[in-house]
Amino acid sequence: MLTNELLTAAPGTPEPTGHVIRPTIDQMRSYWRGERLPRFDIGWNRIDFGLLQSNLVLVSGYANHGKGTMVRQIALQMYYKYRTKWAFWSPEDMPEEYFYADIIHMISGKSTEKHHNNYISEPEYLEAFQTATDAIKLIDFETDMPSVRMILDQFDVMYKSGIRGFVLDPFNNTEDANSDQAYDKTIREVGLMIRKWARNKGDVFPIVVTHPKSPNGVKSGEDAKLPSYNELHYGSDWGKIFDDIIIYHHPTFNTNKSDCTRIISLAKVKKQKISGKRDDFYMHWNYVVNRILDDEYKCGLPDVKDAPPAKLQPHPMQPIEPDKLPF
Repeated sequence: MLTNELLTAAPGTPEPTGHVIRPTIDQMRSYWRGERLPRFDIGWNRIDFGLLQSNLVLVSGYANHGKGTMVRQIALQMYYKYRTKWAFWSPEDMPEEYFYADIIHMISGKSTEKHHNNYISEPEYLEAFQTATDAIKLIDFETDMPSVRMILDQFDVMYKSGIRGFVLDPFNNTEDANSDQAYDKTIREVGLMIRKWARNKGDVFPIVVTHPKSPNGVKSGEDAKLPSYNELHYGSDWGKIFDDIIIYHHPTFNTNKSDCTRIISLAKVKKQKISGKRDDFYMHWNYVVNRILDDEYKCGLPDVKDAPPAKLQPHPMQPIEPDKLPF
């Protein structure tokens, strides 16, 4: 009825109010200038994708394929480009020395392990540690399985100190994921809780990491195919609530562990006209510098001082033989 009244109203007749909403001219001009829903690129030039403030992002991938590394690199790349600071809840990467040593390796491109050939010097180590702790704050709880509500409450505290990026890694280790409640109901309740929290803030980047279910029909020693978000536990429920879903995958995880090829799959993109279209991107994992690189061996982090020679950076789909590793 309301739509019909709007369509048939005589010229000069005031529009009925009801539940009709529409943006102002100033809002539309702001949108046209890219200010209303700005896109924040995740850091690789070849990946045409960016995060939108308050959009919910889900990251998944099989265990030990490197999805945590990808999330940390996205956080660092956004820190260097936009000075976005992050808070992580990441119990699987504890103790905290290991967590920050991994970030130092990624920032500097030099290993924090003494037995590696590219062992970082102490001055470089301390400089990178300062950057790491400015870019990323790590939170922890006395309990091994805090609730999502507890994590969000701590994120609230971090928000007041200027943090705008928030990573919950992984959802599977929360109290909610291990309750007796039906999993699909849990996903809906938790997802809507995070969505409400993010929209009330308005200018945050919430990322939730979750594990997919084990692949079906894959024999021992074979490689699993790139999972879609429908292969997550109750993937359709995740897809209904989360705006963007990113899958990180090592395509030869079982058959050729030394192959450095990785796939970043944009499995779901809610606002494709702004964020970027769905696509799969073949990347290169360079363990020497602890970075995910594109096909030109580039990423959104500063160049590595005294970088290893190009022969230590094989092209994707050209694996390094195990006995020729530089470490």
